[in-house]
Amino acid sequence: MSQPAGPESTGARGPTLLRALGPGMAMAVVVGNVIGSGIYVKPGGIARDAGDFRVILAAWVLGGFICVMGALCLAELGAMLPSAGGIYVYLREAYGRPVAFLFGWTDFLFSKPGSVAALTVIFVTSVPKLLGADASAGGPGPWLELVEEVAVIGALAWINILGVIWGGRVQGLTTILKVAREIVRQQDGFFRKGVSALKPLVLRDIALATELHESTVSRVTSNKYIATPRGLFELKYFFTASIQSINGAESHSAEAVRDRIREMIEKEESREILSDDRIVLLLTADGVHIARRTVAKYREAMRIPSSVERRRLKCSL
Repeated sequence: MSQPAGPESTGARGPTLLRALGPGMAMAVVVGNVIGSGIYVKPGGIARDAGDFRVILAAWVLGGFICVMGALCLAELGAMLPSAGGIYVYLREAYGRPVAFLFGWTDFLFSKPGSVAALTVIFVTSVPKLLGADASAGGPGPWLELVEEVAVIGALAWINILGVIWGGRVQGLTTILKVAREIVRQQDGFFRKGVSALKPLVLRDIALATELHESTVSRVTSNKYIATPRGLFELKYFFTASIQSINGAESHSAEAVRDRIREMIEKEESREILSDDRIVLLLTADGVHIARRTVAKYREAMRIPSSVERRRLKCSL
């Protein structure tokens, strides 16, 4: 359903969806409509022609299987699109906003309410027949039928509410996975080489890549952890500020610079303790443009003593 990114079809938005409906998909749509209209709209005729409730159950099972396959296809399509909205988003991306707008309001105002009402009436009037009730004995009465219809609609509404709740949870998990996948993609150097290969990364970078709001990215990365071969890290760990480099080269990650400072101090000898000024000179030689006060701030954040205290400590050992 998608085509590779190209200068004529994608621009800056990535892959686009083909405006095509294949034979297999078209057949699935037709079969789905036939099964839906034939079974759920006219259950009495189906029951009369079949003559056996087992045939009807088999048809329902087959129709349910086709519906499940369609749902899985829709789920896969939803995973391709970074925005939420289901079939509306697909129509918007493939055929434009007017088509998606008309479909959304038509489905909301007519299709969904009409189908629920039809299913409710058919359920109330047809279930007694399927259960073998005697039609000559008279029906339950209009008021009782109305109560039953209201009860069925209430049950369907409650099921939909539960579906929305669980759907929201699933969507939350999907959003976390989407953000985590993009973080891993952009910080692949960390997983291959370690902290020294971390790149400058802010919430806006991930938000633009996933088409989510920055507040959403901030929320789903708070108190969320990822297990990696290098240990357990909070997702917020991979967002680091940018430190300019010498001569306009690629910027350095603040976390990578902190790790470099820690590594320098761990490897220093007792006869040559590195002062903050000396660390600035070494980092400048590596192409990092950093001030002395920044080095001191990073060192204190890592709870590393000053050069005077480290010299006194190592001399006492």
